[in-house]
Amino acid sequence: MNCDYQYLVPVGEVTNFVYEPTSRNLSLTGTNLPAIMSDIRYVEFGHSLCTIDNTTISSTTLNCTLDYEPVCGDHVPFYVA
Repeated sequence: MNCDYQYLVPVGEVTNFVYEPTSRNLSLTGTNLPAIMSDIRYVEFGHSLCTIDNTTISSTTLNCTLDYEPVCGDHVPFYVA
């Protein structure tokens, strides 16, 4: 049986994050994160997309600003490379 599923090897890992509600700023810390903007499709936190500040991108950090207020609950940020 072939369902055309493709396994994608994960790139990097977010190990910590800090969210500042007043500015809606999200700071990610991790290992082997994509270090160039074109390698990141999007960042999402609390069901809100995040506009990436490309001057903060490195293999260990990334900062962005949520486009909307996050949805309440227990959420962790993720990015799609």
